[in-house]
Amino acid sequence: MLDWAHIGVNITVGGNGGPECTAYLPMTKRILETIFVMGLTAPLLKWGLRNLSPIPVVQEHTVDPFGKRLLLVLMTLIFGIEIGFKFSSKTVIFLLNPCHVTTALQIYLLA
Repeated sequence: MLDWAHIGVNITVGGNGGPECTAYLPMTKRILETIFVMGLTAPLLKWGLRNLSPIPVVQEHTVDPFGKRLLLVLMTLIFGIEIGFKFSSKTVIFLLNPCHVTTALQIYLLA
């Protein structure tokens, strides 16, 4: 059912999946790294949520700068083309690369 999500991974290429990729890190190291990162981020998340307060919003009617709007339109257009290419080439799984996630966040913040 979800073949479209991972069908573009070619496991015959080294490092692109398969047993070699699965056995890259031993399970104990993965568990230890997960515990370490969760132990580091959980207190920071708790502190951040406790100190969170809404920012006062001043209602001013300002026009968005032309450059910001142009950048938003161009980034959205190019990212849409990239997503279309990923679907047409059946490599949708690679949309989770950090560069694509960062681009999606930038588009969200610009909008």
